Amino acid sequence: MNALVIPADPAMPVVVKEIAAGLEALQQAVGGWIASVDIPGLTKVVAWADDEGMIKGKAYNMRAALLAGQDLVGDIVVTGYNPRNGENTELPLDLIEAIRKAL
Repeated sequence: MNALVIPADPAMPVVVKEIAAGLEALQQAVGGWIASVDIPGLTKVVAWADDEGMIKGKAYNMRAALLAGQDLVGDIVVTGYNPRNGENTELPLDLIEAIRKAL
């Protein structure tokens, strides 16, 4: 599924990445146990962060923090979300572009 990766390093670009559906793929993408992060105003989108990122000393992610309205560290993955069944979905291209512009 298409996902948006927001690197903690501000010099690195925000990129669209193909990520397999499922827990293991999200864990690999963020580098640890995952924690879901709501993005205010976007009900069909969810961000994923390393749940232990602060303990591990990962770098602050200013762009993702601004998007989510809360402190976040490490690389963040943004996927689509189906609120009816709780499943991750591919992130639609219009939302990818809207998030990129917001960052």
